[in-house]
Amino acid sequence: MMSDRRRIWVLAGVVMLLTMIPYLLGYASQGADWQFTGYLIGVEDGNSYIAKMRRGAVGDWLFRTPYSAQHQEGVFLYSYVLVLGKLTAPPAQHEQMVAVFHLFRVFAGMLMIVATWDFLGLFVTDSALRRWGTLFGTLGGGLGWLLAVTGWLGDLPLDFYSPEAFGFLALFTLPHIALARALMLWGLLVWLRDADKAWLAGLLWVGAALFQPLTIVTGSVMVVGFVAWLGVWAWRLGTWSTWWGWVRRAVVLGAISSPLVLWTVWKLSTDSLLRQWAAQNALASPPVWHYLAAYALVLPFAWRGFRSLFRRTEPDDTQWLPLVWVLLFLPLVYAPVSIQRRLLEGVWVMWTVLALWGLRGLASSWRRGLLAVSLLSTLFLFAGSLLTASQPSFPTFRPRTQVESFTWLEKNALPDSVVLTSFPTGNALPAFAPVYVVMGHGPETFGLAEIRPDVEKFYSGKLTSDEQIALLIHWGVDYVVWGDAEREFGTFSAVDHPYLLPVATDVYRVTLGD
Repeated sequence: MMSDRRRIWVLAGVVMLLTMIPYLLGYASQGADWQFTGYLIGVEDGNSYIAKMRRGAVGDWLFRTPYSAQHQEGVFLYSYVLVLGKLTAPPAQHEQMVAVFHLFRVFAGMLMIVATWDFLGLFVTDSALRRWGTLFGTLGGGLGWLLAVTGWLGDLPLDFYSPEAFGFLALFTLPHIALARALMLWGLLVWLRDADKAWLAGLLWVGAALFQPLTIVTGSVMVVGFVAWLGVWAWRLGTWSTWWGWVRRAVVLGAISSPLVLWTVWKLSTDSLLRQWAAQNALASPPVWHYLAAYALVLPFAWRGFRSLFRRTEPDDTQWLPLVWVLLFLPLVYAPVSIQRRLLEGVWVMWTVLALWGLRGLASSWRRGLLAVSLLSTLFLFAGSLLTASQPSFPTFRPRTQVESFTWLEKNALPDSVVLTSFPTGNALPAFAPVYVVMGHGPETFGLAEIRPDVEKFYSGKLTSDEQIALLIHWGVDYVVWGDAEREFGTFSAVDHPYLLPVATDVYRVTLGD
């Protein structure tokens, strides 16, 4: 008979293979006019991951964003993406990179599902309830589908854009978040179970920080809150020796896992370009009622689980962690930082634990009904992705003529060449050719607010020839793209300028230094 753990591995594999269907449909839908980018949700960020893989493929080991023409020293970030790029080689390198990325996504997603199963085992022993919790904690969502249908609250619900708020988006789009969550949960599991293995928990958290440092920021805040909560109980009950044991565990965990995170924070705050990036990477929390709507579905059951915890005569210390996490998440996501939504990480798993406790003693029909309703947002996302994949259009697909221009640059431009484009063209180009662009990504184009108007003026035809040349020299431009997106700005014509030599369709080499 198949063991429960083996069943979860099989379930994880089936789930992640199902997530491949929309992407495979996208490739099946491309044709003579359109080429699939490989992404269906968050295409702008998807292109940026492939662009980073490009930099890895041409030899980079330190991260330098291809979405800025400014000189960069390089920093130890996105190392896993750079390494993934080194697994590819011409020809058809873009297709290889997309394939490698999605294989990594399948692998990371499977680990996240299994880690969720393992973590829930610390709080629930019933196998059927635990399997339900694994599905709920990885594929379930809130009432976003209802908000989307009714238009209530106006803005897009968290279910549809925040991978940290639930689970499915991380499985479907962002492997680094899925893998970081898996390593964080395994680290917590080891830390809670065995005081002598706090060092191992720290190493697992170092692994998580390599993929998403903010995961460890959230986890560390919650561990401190958990130990403080136990301190209150120690003060009431006089169990100080036990509490000091938890303090020692926390010190070991932090001593091992924090240096990489602290170094990353220091680098982002002291490097002038990275400081601009951090400032532009604004992920503000929506109003509080969005969170209430997101988690309203689970609240009644979590409340029942909360009450059951306090009714226990001698609850194990570890059982308090989920409660502390859900109590602290709202203050954390409204902290005065620019990446508030990123600090949601892990809270859905903790809501799941409380819901599991609340479902004890209820008929199995409650579990089935709750899971069915929670899966509706996931089904909305999945169905929408299938629809998007079946109808080639921008930005999920790119015109073949544009891709041909990108391919020329891939084969002929030097890896450090700088290309001037519009923003939409600049977002996709570095994913197809190892070049730098003047602009093309919201957070990663340093000083985008100042650069974008200048680029638009260049293409508008409102600048004199001397002013255009000055901008090209200022940015160190080697090539200018003048395609459909660039022509929309105005009357600029590349063919009218002797310093722009046509070398491919819509691509012109700057000859000012010749």
